[in-house]
Amino acid sequence: MGKEPTVTAPVLLDVAKVMSKGQITLPKDIRHKRSVDTGDRVALICDHDRMVMMNPALYAMRLLQTEMVGEAEAAGFADEDAVADYITAERRKARLAGGDPPLTRPNVDRETENRP
Repeated sequence: MGKEPTVTAPVLLDVAKVMSKGQITLPKDIRHKRSVDTGDRVALICDHDRMVMMNPALYAMRLLQTEMVGEAEAAGFADEDAVADYITAERRKARLAGGDPPLTRPNVDRETENRP
């Protein structure tokens, strides 16, 4: 006989009522816990018998990561350091050629650039 799936207790549980136009109000505790403010967008993902609410950017990044599994190896990169070295070299070439500015990490590279 097959093993029954394990159900774990959620960290935070609340109930929302669906209104006539399909709208729901996220309970205050959940909005606070997940830092959801007025006007923010959320992704609702249906996964078998459950619905998951996520930050859409995080969801998109996870999808991209899933799609990219094995691509670096297929392109001939031995490890993450080889990928990083390639990106650094390409950014340097673009900068020297007067092309698009290199991609930066928000609040990290800018802080480094502004230091005396």
